[in-house]
Amino acid sequence: MITTGLYFMSTIAAGTFSKQLSIDEQIDKIEQLFKIKILYKDSEQYIPLLWKIQSGNAESSQAATDNLQQLINILPNEIEKYPLEILQDNLSNIIVLGELKFFNISYGGTYLDKTIYITVGTDSTHKKSVMHLSSTFHHEFNSILMFRYEFSKLSWLAANPDGFTYAKTEEEKLQALKESTNIEGSKKLYKYGFLTEYNKSSLENDFNMYAEFAFTRPARLTNLAKKYPRIRRKVILLKEFYLNISKDFKPVMVLCCNI
Repeated sequence: MITTGLYFMSTIAAGTFSKQLSIDEQIDKIEQLFKIKILYKDSEQYIPLLWKIQSGNAESSQAATDNLQQLINILPNEIEKYPLEILQDNLSNIIVLGELKFFNISYGGTYLDKTIYITVGTDSTHKKSVMHLSSTFHHEFNSILMFRYEFSKLSWLAANPDGFTYAKTEEEKLQALKESTNIEGSKKLYKYGFLTEYNKSSLENDFNMYAEFAFTRPARLTNLAKKYPRIRRKVILLKEFYLNISKDFKPVMVLCCNI
């Protein structure tokens, strides 16, 4: 795991540096430490033309300064959870937007190649929670890793109930996402191996939600895995996936997946 700059990361997360440095200076320090570009100044230039023309007429807006600062405060500690070589091989940019819409539906984040998009809101009086922001980072980076490393889709599907299918068309996926306003789980969902309603929208989102829990709510994921067999099966697959990428993920996996 990364240890370089640990003091810097802990203090910036606590807000010490935010009182002394400008946002651009804080970003510069993070970029130097992790070799990842953090972009936020002109939201429109970061949206690929293809998204605007073919992928739901994508729209974006600028991030509120206070909301951007909130993300900068927590980002170093979340990035630090990944081995440095994995970051350098798979993540080049983090683009921070106020809002991002496809088909007029707001997205918390998305990804493209080695770039993560995170939305933080356009109104400083309506900040997203720290948990939401950190979860979005892990959710989107997990998608990148899922497609760049070997992931056993068949094993994951085998952990689902007989007859269950994720949304098949893009329209069905968008509708499922639109209806998944409640991100909390339930005993019924847990029994069938889903942490939230959002998990049911696609295999990718199902796996990503497990990654979110692993990196942000490990104790919660462990407790659910001990109680629900289908969740336990998926947690084991998650652990195998990350440890196959790098043994340096062991400290994170021990916290969430020691079952």
